[in-house]
Amino acid sequence: FALFFGDTWKITDKWTLDWGLRYEDVRANSLNAFGSKPVYTSNSNNIYDDSYGTFYPQYNVIRSIDTLSYSAALNREINKSNVVYLRYSLGEKSPDLVFYQNIGSAATNASTPTPKQKVAQWEMGYKYLTHRYSIDVTPYDSLLSTPTFDQLASTNLQYPAYTVDA
Repeated sequence: FALFFGDTWKITDKWTLDWGLRYEDVRANSLNAFGSKPVYTSNSNNIYDDSYGTFYPQYNVIRSIDTLSYSAALNREINKSNVVYLRYSLGEKSPDLVFYQNIGSAATNASTPTPKQKVAQWEMGYKYLTHRYSIDVTPYDSLLSTPTFDQLASTNLQYPAYTVDA
């Protein structure tokens, strides 16, 4: 679910300000299981398979992440064919999908808040416009925050121990 609102304000004949807000609610619902093991139905030495598979403990993951992002640009019209602009955007996004699929992540621990990734971006652009075509040149610089290992790793899960007897 997402809502977006934006507008353009004409400051003078040559200057405009365009801006926008975006609210997003991302929901992730899944059931994660850490492997499986055989369960034997008898202790006899049958020649047929007398077992079936079962999952280790399952972890229900229900997450809702609310984010708010905004962007604003100051535009300068040099003439009808040439426009330059400077834009700044600051936003948040939910973690990548693998965050929710990893059984050892904080997504399986309801007491750990789900980290939001911050995205900050500067753009400086040039637009050339004619009645038949347009050209945009937009160099930009993006800075994305990276969630720390502590935010992504869960400390409350018990993993099965595997041993080999000789």
